Amino acid sequence: MKLIIKRQTDVNGFFLGHKCVTYSLSAIVNITQEDRCLIDRYKAGNYTIVGLHDLLYDLYVTEAHNTFDKINTEITFNDLVGGKQLTVNDIERLLKLEEKIRTWLQKFKDRLMAMKTSQGEEVFEI
Repeated sequence: MKLIIKRQTDVNGFFLGHKCVTYSLSAIVNITQEDRCLIDRYKAGNYTIVGLHDLLYDLYVTEAHNTFDKINTEITFNDLVGGKQLTVNDIERLLKLEEKIRTWLQKFKDRLMAMKTSQGEEVFEI
């Protein structure tokens, strides 16, 4: 499983003498066929990023169709597989969003490994 993140900065003119800067984050996940089989088998594609609402409360995000909306939807794993673009107006929020996606994806990968071994025995050497 690989996470590919692209960042972009756009200057959209001036507003009251200040530059209007937006920061875009594009995230896409490449998965193996084995991962896809596990995700389909356990219907895990609709797992959501936990706590995204808290992180992005009061944050405006746009998707490819360029309509601004308050975030009140969740980003699922399937969204990331299909590619997701988010736009924010603050670099700090962009970095927090990126960190949240990376952290959540690592937890999701751990869940996939648990699903993979749920029908067997696992030995831990301590």
